[in-house]
Amino acid sequence: MNRTKREKAIRITLSVILAVTLWLYVGSIDTSEITVRANDVPVYFVGEDDVLADRGLMLVGASVDTVDLKLRARRSVLYTLDTRDLSVQVDLKEIEKTGSYSMGYSVNYPANVQKNKITVDSASCYAVNVTIGELFKKTVDVQYEVTGEVKQGYTLREPIITVDSLNIHGEQKDVIRVSYAKVSYDVDGLDASVNEMVSYQFYDSADRPIEGVKIYANYDELPLSIPIYQVKEIALKVNLLEAPGLRADDVVATVLPQTLTVAGERYLVQDLSELLVAEYDLGEILNSSNRTVTLKLPDGVISLNGKKEATVSITLKNGIESARFETTNLIVENVPEGMSARITTELMNVMLRGKTEAIANCDSEKIVVVADLTGISGAGHYSVPAIVRYEGEEDLGALGSYQVEVDIMEDILPETPDDPEENTDTAN
Repeated sequence: MNRTKREKAIRITLSVILAVTLWLYVGSIDTSEITVRANDVPVYFVGEDDVLADRGLMLVGASVDTVDLKLRARRSVLYTLDTRDLSVQVDLKEIEKTGSYSMGYSVNYPANVQKNKITVDSASCYAVNVTIGELFKKTVDVQYEVTGEVKQGYTLREPIITVDSLNIHGEQKDVIRVSYAKVSYDVDGLDASVNEMVSYQFYDSADRPIEGVKIYANYDELPLSIPIYQVKEIALKVNLLEAPGLRADDVVATVLPQTLTVAGERYLVQDLSELLVAEYDLGEILNSSNRTVTLKLPDGVISLNGKKEATVSITLKNGIESARFETTNLIVENVPEGMSARITTELMNVMLRGKTEAIANCDSEKIVVVADLTGISGAGHYSVPAIVRYEGEEDLGALGSYQVEVDIMEDILPETPDDPEENTDTAN
């Protein structure tokens, strides 16, 4: 039974193909003409918005906005025609003054149709009556109204306005009624910024919308940007760079305020949890201190309350002391090749810092002052920056800066005999 159904389907398909092929063949050799109806063909006007407007004129009205056509052509020509693609064109470019005119029209055919082989057998009208009036111009302000509540956890910012006025034109009786144009936009429940082209409405001086009038403007739609930012509370943090003799546990770092409420596009703040406001090298901290720092937020993120500064306090805990020690352990590093160095400073007085117990157990013999000669290339006397290292087990670090006096001298190489054989003979 399934085989019978398949055979029947194949026969039907072959019959349809044969019928279409035969119809096309007959159409190609049949020279007789047929007619087809095209109803409600839209009417378009050429020169309305440019040529007439430049002359201070405008199209006030037209007798029809669609035309019914009866077209005649050979079957093969009309076969390629879709009547929904037709339009009627009225050319207004030759009109130079106000008044009423009876205008002929032309039929626009699709590009794939042989239009020169088609004739209009009949039409619902053969001319379009138009009324041309004086163009009246005016500039009106654009108002923007944003309504609704954005999603919880988000905040609505002021709209970004790029167009605040419109140049409108039309019949005087219509244009003079316009007091302003207004854009209305509802943001209820939104959680992302708006960036759209939006429509507008004309209003009169009594704030009533104006309907059913033919008024043109230099913009059909207006650009509208409404920032809708995610709100986030983030912690303000300080980064401490530890140094010998003073570790992060030895200080108390506080920031006021401790947190900051920020807002920004969701992709900017959704993963933002803290803000680094300052970084301290504990090796350079001598005493407890307070300072005001400027908050540097990521681009596109704002402080909701306008807070731009924070106060950072660094307090040394009890049990941290400093003391002075003398050392004669002065050495140099990175002596230039072919040169030698001699430290002329014999004794250095250095200040070390650390916990009370570490200071008490400090062994001055383990204090080393190192002068780095990197960058020195010629002989002479130099005052070289030096660093202080404590090589004992106690956690101690040096405070302050130090200089070591160093003489740099070129090495004197032993003379080499010119003739080794001659020197041998002399020795014998």
